[in-house]
Amino acid sequence: MDGFKYIKNISEGVGEIRIYEPIGISIRNGKEIGISGSQFANEMAHLKMVCNKINIRINSDGGSVIDGYAIFSSIINAGVETESFIDGVAASTAGWCAMAASKCSIMDYATLMVHGASGSDDKELISLVNSSIAKMISNRSGMTEDEVNELMKTETWYSATKDKETLLNKKFVDEIISTGKKVKLKNADRGNLSAIYNSIINPKKNMSKINTLLKLRNDAEESEQEQAVASLNKELTEAKSEVEQLQNKLKAIEEEAAKKAEEAKEALKAKATALVNQAHKEGKLSAEEVAMTIENASKDDANFAFISNMISKLGNGKESKKPFDFKNVAGKEGANDRSDWSFTRWSKEDPNGLQKLQNENPEQFTDLYNKEFKK
Repeated sequence: MDGFKYIKNISEGVGEIRIYEPIGISIRNGKEIGISGSQFANEMAHLKMVCNKINIRINSDGGSVIDGYAIFSSIINAGVETESFIDGVAASTAGWCAMAASKCSIMDYATLMVHGASGSDDKELISLVNSSIAKMISNRSGMTEDEVNELMKTETWYSATKDKETLLNKKFVDEIISTGKKVKLKNADRGNLSAIYNSIINPKKNMSKINTLLKLRNDAEESEQEQAVASLNKELTEAKSEVEQLQNKLKAIEEEAAKKAEEAKEALKAKATALVNQAHKEGKLSAEEVAMTIENASKDDANFAFISNMISKLGNGKESKKPFDFKNVAGKEGANDRSDWSFTRWSKEDPNGLQKLQNENPEQFTDLYNKEFKK
């Protein structure tokens, strides 16, 4: 039944739709629960187009009157045969929604509860709502609205077994279905009867593996499992929140680092541009050498320092220097030919000689540098 939340089955013209949660949407432990009146009505509209009978199965502690109105209206105006089955409890709003069906049946272990609306300080509004509920129940049961209003002043509980005659005589239900099942409700929390009945409708399976994963004893109750899962969900939510915060901090740090790196890069380029342009202005570099020298000096601080030092030792281009004789360079073992030496080789094998070349003839020093790095 993809795409549907409450429709559970469609077979041979008969559709099944369930009210197995509180009526009205709420958030519990970060999860959306409850029956949406509008969604339920939409799914009923689909069923009445493809079915000639709709079964509404109910196990709910009640809830929102507004959502209840939508559910009641969709059932009573279905236009096809409808039958409600009280599988567990039909309390409050769920009770009078059960009475909207053409036929209402209740399991012999189940419970029906009728009471008036609450939850607002507006007495006029509460009175209006109670009148409408009394009218709906009166139309079904044959009781007068005054009798129903009197009934609704307190919570009135009906057991399918103990109050069988009353339920049938007041026409709250049309049939009590014998199941042979027995439910112990002594001292039970009436605000959570649906959970108790759910264990009858859906018998508890062996949960030992799950209990082990949840670090619970093997015979742990459903409430303990719910509490353990809720605790894990809370921890997961907190962990996700913490991870999200850390990710946001990391992103901010990375963005700040990238910004500073870009600013530093721009600053170095500006400094290199100013240095090289000044050297060109002073005649130390030709126009052709400017762009490449700026690019090399802008690579990093080490390159900038090297080129800055080189430029500081260059002449202004107006001085005439005797060409350096690369073929006759004095060494420890006498003169030797270094005409094929690269700038890098000079740096590694005779840095003092390279320094001397820079001091004595900076133009040839620059030419040697450019042969290797200006490409």
